[in-house]
Amino acid sequence: MIPEYTQFARDWEAGWNAHDLDRIMAHYTEDVVFRSRKAVPHLGIGELRGKTQLRAYWSAALKQQPDLTFHVESILGGHDMMVIVYRNHREVLAAETVFFAANGLVEMASACHEDRADPAPYRITVDLWAVAGQEDAFAAFEQRALAAMARYGGKVIAINKPKTGPTERHVLQFPTRSAFDAYRNGPEATAQKADRVRCVAHTEINEVDPTQDGSEQ
Repeated sequence: MIPEYTQFARDWEAGWNAHDLDRIMAHYTEDVVFRSRKAVPHLGIGELRGKTQLRAYWSAALKQQPDLTFHVESILGGHDMMVIVYRNHREVLAAETVFFAANGLVEMASACHEDRADPAPYRITVDLWAVAGQEDAFAAFEQRALAAMARYGGKVIAINKPKTGPTERHVLQFPTRSAFDAYRNGPEATAQKADRVRCVAHTEINEVDPTQDGSEQ
């Protein structure tokens, strides 16, 4: 049975605003096809097939945007299909078009967003002083930390080894400040705390002025 469109849109909105991935995914068939250009940076493709791919994309998107919220503005109904017009937490206008299967689940969907320049990424420098004699442990910790950071959209811009001062200086970039905070306070960082204490003597973190590093405004 095709769901009542207004109720579907409200439940869809509530699932996203609660960051409840199970609730969101419950609306879709196992072989759902979903299209969005926003998926390309995450998975390298814009057309996702099946719940596994779709869940991987949305899981990554939620981790990178812990402050993500949607506000439904309009609901347009069609023949076994509907369009949800909404704005996100950055006031970007978007539309989700969904096509329903006979069982009332979404079998095909697509998302479109208004063209707007993305906000400048959040960049920081991280100076790390390794504990003497713990160089191998430091290198291993560093690799685990960088892998965990990538789950939140973080990436390494540069790694330097100054002649004086810290053992290493990392220039890191996250999509937003919120994404960095989510990584810093997330379960991965908490789990690595003991390793960090053992091999890192001191850390200094400084924000990079986006007007000075060449990134777009």
